[in-house]
Formats: sequence, structure tokens, C-alpha cells
Amino acid sequence: VWAYGFRNPWRCSFDRAKTTADGNLWCGDVGNTEREEVNRIKRAANYGWPVYEGSRAYVNTNNRPYSDFEPSTHEYDHTVGVAVIGGYVYRGSALPSQVGRYLYTDLATSNLWAIELNSNAGFVGKSVVASNLNGVASMGEDEAGELYLAEINNDRVLKFTSASAPASLVFANGFE
Repeated sequence: VWAYGFRNPWRCSFDRAKTTADGNLWCGDVGNTEREEVNRIKRAANYGWPVYEGSRAYVNTNNRPYSDFEPSTHEYDHTVGVAVIGGYVYRGSALPSQVGRYLYTDLATSNLWAIELNSNAGFVGKSVVASNLNGVASMGEDEAGELYLAEINNDRVLKFTSASAPASLVFANGFE
């Protein structure tokens, strides 16, 4: 077991520009009633589920402090979204301002977000990279590190060619 304390990991990926020794595994962890998490996974770490959901106590019958667990890299409550879709650390060339940032979304939102970390891998903030998305259920990247999003509500795959507008690639019956 590499790490534990997750509820429902959804889309884990490796940062292609990092080595395994420096924490290159990222994962979105779908919450239950209150919080969604994005985690930069550390070896042998416990991320707290089911004692904590993000930083909020969930079933904490032993009154364990949150400091007993590895804190999430980023979390948000259900006023923002309800099912995080983990993504990728962007290493392509179409979105130069996003290189090195972790891109992710949520099934119930129309936004694609970017997480920025400082040199000590601490959370700096998040920004909106794109909006007007509709039911993104999965993400992928190609050999060049360019990002693709699969929208289930519109039956289409989106490839980002610029920060302002993704190009829609619509496949007949979902295949080509």
C-alpha cells in the first residue's frame, strides 16, 4: 500500500516531469457529505478517511486531531462542486501559463481549475482556466502533454488549444 485514508479516488495521475521520489502522484478524492479533495500523494501517508472528510471531522469517535493525518493539498465544500474529477499537472505547450499547475474539474461545475504550488509544494491558490464545461467525467492527456476532457452531458471530447476556448472534437457514437 503506497498511501491510504481515501474515500473514493477519482482520476490519479503522475506528473511526467517529476521523479517518483519527489511526490509526483496526484489524485482527486470524491467526498461524501461536505468536502472534495485534491491530494499530492506522499508515500505511507494517511489522508484521514473515514475519520476526516478533508479537514472536517467525519466519524471521529476517538477524537483524533487532524494533525494525525496528511492534510489535503486543496479541498473545497459542496457549494463549489460535489464530485471532484482529478486531472493532470499540465506539461503541454498550448497553455503556456498553466505549465506546472495541476488542472482538475468537478462533475457538477462548469469550471476547469488550476492549482498552483510554491517551491516547497505548498498550496498557493487556484484559478479558473476555462468555464462553460458541461458534465466533465474524465480527463486525459496525449503524448505531448495536451489536455483532453470528456463531457458526458454533450457526448463530446474537448482538446484545449488555447486558454480561452477549447476546441470540440465530436466523435460519431463516441468512437473514431
